[in-house]
Amino acid sequence: MLLIGVDTWPHIIWVSTISLIAILLFSAATMNWFVTRSRWWESAVLLLICFTLFRPDWWLNQISPPYQEAPASTFLATIEQAPADSRINFVVQGMDLMGDEVRKTVNVPLGEPGDAVARLRALGLGVSPLGDSVMINEVAFGSYAKRIGLDVGFEVVAVLKKAPQPSAAIPIGIALALTAGIAGLQFARMRAARVAPQS
Repeated sequence: MLLIGVDTWPHIIWVSTISLIAILLFSAATMNWFVTRSRWWESAVLLLICFTLFRPDWWLNQISPPYQEAPASTFLATIEQAPADSRINFVVQGMDLMGDEVRKTVNVPLGEPGDAVARLRALGLGVSPLGDSVMINEVAFGSYAKRIGLDVGFEVVAVLKKAPQPSAAIPIGIALALTAGIAGLQFARMRAARVAPQS
């Protein structure tokens, strides 16, 4: 389980608990047995619940984009203002060594606060502002920047900043309510089977 962006104990406990519930529900769905033997649609709903618990952000992203694009001219200022050990998402485009046009989003760690140029140089990356654009003019051999596929001549075309979204607790709460609903149906079915007259 990756804990990227999880940096407090309450958050770790929350993520671990939800993940454990999702794993147990996945086992119940694949075995077709929750409180009692599941009907096919109950197993299907449990699988959907598992997905929701593991990836509540997927549902949120359908109604609210996770990032907003800022112009490349804000690239260096964004890096300089970023706190220690944060990360930055940005979009680059250019031509690779094979002559193919490349456009991709990259995410890089920024380490200690300081001058933007120095923070980028720690990643093996050198850039130069050109009006409203930013060009990559240096990528150190074997550096982090090289390993993620950045190259000299690529242009930073946008900076991606986290956009406000509804809380992930909303899809998680709905998923847990559906879980309780299925459990209630199965408990009722199990009790009905116990009191049914024997023929």
